[in-house]
Amino acid sequence: MLHSISPYPEMRLACLAVLGLLPALSAVAGDLPSGTPPLYNLSAHVDLVSSYVVRGITTTYFNGEPLGNASADAPESEDPVLQWGADLKFASGWYLGYFGSMINYSYLRLGQAYSNRSISVFDDKKSIEHDIYGGYQLPLGDFTITAGLTGYLYTNSRHAETLESRVGIGYGDFSLFSQTLMNDSLLGNAGDTYWTLNYRRVLPWNLNFNATLGWFSFRREGKFYGTRDTYLKTDCPPDSAMNVTGCYPGKLPVSNTFGHVILQLSYLVPNLPVSLGVTGILGGYNRFGVAQENEIIGSISLYYE
Repeated sequence: MLHSISPYPEMRLACLAVLGLLPALSAVAGDLPSGTPPLYNLSAHVDLVSSYVVRGITTTYFNGEPLGNASADAPESEDPVLQWGADLKFASGWYLGYFGSMINYSYLRLGQAYSNRSISVFDDKKSIEHDIYGGYQLPLGDFTITAGLTGYLYTNSRHAETLESRVGIGYGDFSLFSQTLMNDSLLGNAGDTYWTLNYRRVLPWNLNFNATLGWFSFRREGKFYGTRDTYLKTDCPPDSAMNVTGCYPGKLPVSNTFGHVILQLSYLVPNLPVSLGVTGILGGYNRFGVAQENEIIGSISLYYE
């Protein structure tokens, strides 16, 4: 499926930029006197995944029958896509990172459809996701407190950019995080919160295991999701809900719901900077209480640490 990356020159440039920065940053670390603790830890990765699923939403973001990716709906990609990123963790506790991914529909067309209801084609001008995040980790005895922000940007988009807060606490192999959207966007309503309880374990035979229990707390009304067509300034008919491009019959918004269980197992190939992974998703429910399907995702990663 590598031929599928040809329409994405920005993605190729982003991958080259990530990899191109590594020698320069490593040289800075190498200039430290012998025995001096490193000022930072740098890691980077380029991944090929069999599909791109965000927060366990495998089937639909909307309130009716599953529409699928062809209708600018979940998952972000049904097809194999490339992803890439880098992380800097400083000895002082600060951290900074970037994550990018191909998407096989257009947030530009979907955003334009909010005010232009004649748009029905969403697979041209496909988007590329760019997440930029940073924050601070504070150790307190056996615990670690984390606070930060994530900005979501997209090549080819409208109404998709948003900012999200992230706070959490870790203890041993466990951590608990909450991530809250700070403005209305195609990703959700301001105040939507994504809760995760995480468990990570290093296993024998070069294996790593991660488990995540996800839960959603939703604001039921916003600019793009709710029970009112905010562009036409009219209430939706009974048993209908606003989904970006208008009111559709189906389930109504919910306030809280089980999101998913995600189980990940990765294998570090000996003597090579390569990781093979498999992810199992036990689907929960979306913001309208629509059940999500279970899914298995495979990946191969090239990493630098």
